[in-house]
Amino acid sequence: MENYTANRDRTLPFKVKLCYSVGGFGKSLPTVMLMAYSLYFYNNLCGIDPLIVSTVILIARIWDFANDPLMAILVDRTRSGIGRCRIWLKYFSVPAGIAFALCFVMPDFAASGKVIWFIAFYVLQDMVGTATLVPINTMLGRITTNDAERAGINGMNGIFGLLANLVGGSFTLPLIQLFGGGSELRGFAWVGILYGGLFALSNLIVYWGTKGYDPVDEPLQNPKVRKEHVPAGESIKALVTNIPWLMCVGMYFFIMVAMGIYSGSQLYYFQFNLGNTGLYSIVNALTLFCSLAVYLFQKSAIKHLGCGRVGMIGALIMFAGFFVRFVSGDSSIVILLAGTIIGSFGQVLTVSVVMLMVLNAGIYGEWKTGVTHEAVLVSVYSVSYKIGATIATPIAGFLLSMVPWTEGAAVQEQSVLNLFFYENTLLPAAGGLFALVFAYFYYRYEKRFPEMRRETAERKAAQNR
Repeated sequence: MENYTANRDRTLPFKVKLCYSVGGFGKSLPTVMLMAYSLYFYNNLCGIDPLIVSTVILIARIWDFANDPLMAILVDRTRSGIGRCRIWLKYFSVPAGIAFALCFVMPDFAASGKVIWFIAFYVLQDMVGTATLVPINTMLGRITTNDAERAGINGMNGIFGLLANLVGGSFTLPLIQLFGGGSELRGFAWVGILYGGLFALSNLIVYWGTKGYDPVDEPLQNPKVRKEHVPAGESIKALVTNIPWLMCVGMYFFIMVAMGIYSGSQLYYFQFNLGNTGLYSIVNALTLFCSLAVYLFQKSAIKHLGCGRVGMIGALIMFAGFFVRFVSGDSSIVILLAGTIIGSFGQVLTVSVVMLMVLNAGIYGEWKTGVTHEAVLVSVYSVSYKIGATIATPIAGFLLSMVPWTEGAAVQEQSVLNLFFYENTLLPAAGGLFALVFAYFYYRYEKRFPEMRRETAERKAAQNR
């Protein structure tokens, strides 16, 4: 194991890949639980005003824009004998699990006390959770530099994420009924404790399984060559001049905005335009299978084509699937299902390689500026996801306010139906088209990554003599 740092391009043991991938379950389960049940729990069961709930959640998302990069700077500056990422998992996995559990354990306080409890632990779990999320994401770029290995691990990680979505979406309510004994509050408390425990356990499995594979940063023999800590301003300057990374951020941002609005309007579309809400569940199940199919063959595709070309192909497929639906006007169920399957497959394929593209963009950054900022690269990528997902809802609300939407009405005006149709067809097609453009410009730089990596290694070798 002592030679691992110098040979990070080799094939990883299956145990390491499996243990790291289990972290995908821990990353996804709290997100699914909080997104699906926060408003219901805090408003319906705890009696907190929905405006307060929505405001706190929005503020937490806004805080992420600063919290994630700040956490990333800490990770990049961390030096320890067990690696710069694993040490955070060692000390913060259990606190993160406890903080998450306490979000769904509501004491019998007065109304003001419940609001204070909600604010305190919702914000706390977000901050402490970031102390595990950023290191886990960053670790993928540290345990291996082999693109095929990264792709395989990313695929396994995605499958565990799908498992978390299945558990959170399908088993939460039955477990609440089972544990609650007639009390939903008690049921939520026990489910929160269970999920918090699974969250902490999955992070600890990553910590245990990657022992010796998170490289320990050794100081250069010539200490005058590089500062141990790069100033934040210098790191930010290096970041904003990293063109491939900017392409990744733009690509992910437009997809998340388009798909966020699409997801938020789907049920409306099936209810009011098609009059068939049962089809909504079928489409979501098909989308899940598309995700599974992508993760199963992703490694092979990246190995033969590279991340940039896979991203371009996925974006093109996404555009084609939804654009066919738009042009045909969803004239039949067959076209609707086929277009959705094709478009969703392309969208998942594109999103699944963005993380790998971001990690490889670090090659350009170090080659151009000499600054290594793995965690910052990954954290701001995650922020682009959060920004896209956050502003999608306000945009959808603004668009709905522009048409004569009548809440509670069984039949809506044609302009309202047109809006739902565009949000379910043309908008995701546009997201795919924008992603295609960004992926193309990324690919133009990706072709030079091997050369950049070689030149960087030669400079380091010369400096270290």
